[in-house]
Amino acid sequence: MFYTFGHSNLKLEEINHIIKFYAIDLMVDIRRFPTSRFPWLNKEKFEEYFGDKYLWLGDKLGGYRDGGYENYMKSEDFKEGIEELISLERSRRVGIMCSEKLWFKCHRRFVAARLSSLGYPVAHILDFKDSLDKNFKPSHLSVDFFRRDAKDVAIDLLGKIIVRKIGRRYLLGKIVETEAYYGENDPASRAYHGRKNYNRGMWLTGGHIFVYMVHANWMFNITTDNNDAQAVLIRAVEPLSGIDIMVKKRKKEIRNLCNGPGKWTRAFEINPLFNEQKLGKDLYVAESPWNDFEIESSRRIGVKNDMSYDLRFYIAGNRFVSR
Repeated sequence: MFYTFGHSNLKLEEINHIIKFYAIDLMVDIRRFPTSRFPWLNKEKFEEYFGDKYLWLGDKLGGYRDGGYENYMKSEDFKEGIEELISLERSRRVGIMCSEKLWFKCHRRFVAARLSSLGYPVAHILDFKDSLDKNFKPSHLSVDFFRRDAKDVAIDLLGKIIVRKIGRRYLLGKIVETEAYYGENDPASRAYHGRKNYNRGMWLTGGHIFVYMVHANWMFNITTDNNDAQAVLIRAVEPLSGIDIMVKKRKKEIRNLCNGPGKWTRAFEINPLFNEQKLGKDLYVAESPWNDFEIESSRRIGVKNDMSYDLRFYIAGNRFVSR
């Protein structure tokens, strides 16, 4: 995930608070000249305070270019800078920093636009609220994606982006953990005792939402296949955008916002009104640029009578997987 923010006249401790709030692993400085009239905001002070969590890329991505920045974006140096950002993001959440507080007055908006055009979600941070870059256009997964075997869908959903629209804000999360469930022969499935009023959503064709409650928590499932009762439970997501809304709902720090099936549904304001609805404009799963990760599996969590093979899948090493 990419975030952008401007340091303005903030203290280093305040910048560190932003980094922790958004779980940013690496702050990339794209000031062309990494100095400031505030002495604590110079490159040397950043290196001293943040250590290996700080990197200056202003030589390739900094502003103040002859002929204007938009013209500079055609250069090989700019392209190399973008490629380096993408390479860094493969293993870290990246914060792109400049001096101007407002992103729409800063050249970082052009960097964000280029990353967004390549399919990477970018959020602009302002006063601990983040706004999704307007150039990021999530691409809905097709219905055919879900009309396959539950196990295959559960695996392929990893790394995809779940999108929840609330008013003018977007909540985004990377799916990092799933479980597959089958029909009447699966002892852990809601469909195990046959079709009832409370579980009829399991029989809907792939691409429908099936929501039910367990221990006062809403469980969010997406149906799969065409005719059989199958679904995938989304167990955990990595929070990407709309973090301030999620924190307000859960009153937890970012690493504990969505690392469980009932946690993330609270953070995303999932409710039973979605039950038996098709994935649509206000709640859907989108394509993502992420696929370079290792997938691990296990038996499903909290299941006494499980199937004889693994049906829980998760991104190896991801810190937002349930514990």
